[in-house]
Amino acid sequence: DAITNWENGRFATEDVAWAIGKLRQGACIVAGDICGAFSAPQYARRAQRFAAEWDHPKLPAMAAARARDVNRAALDKLWPALTNRDQHNTCGDQD
Repeated sequence: DAITNWENGRFATEDVAWAIGKLRQGACIVAGDICGAFSAPQYARRAQRFAAEWDHPKLPAMAAARARDVNRAALDKLWPALTNRDQHNTCGDQD
C-alpha cells in the first residue's frame, strides 16, 4: 500500500490500522513513525551500488505524482489510528 524503493513489508494498510487499534486497547501509544518516500538512489562507491542492486527488489519506474497519491492514501488510512481518532482510548486524553 505504499510506493517506496525499499522493502515496505507485507501488511495491508487496514491491517496496520487494526493492529494499532488493538495496541491502544491495552497501551498508551505516544509516538509513531510512517516512512514511505521514494528517493533516487545515490552511491559513493561501486560496492554500494552492487550491494543495493543485488539486495533490493527491482521496481518499475513510478511517476512522482502517482507515488505521492498512493502514499498519501495510506497515510490517510493510518493517521486516525495513530492520532487516536475514533479509537478506544486508555491514555486519558480523549478529545
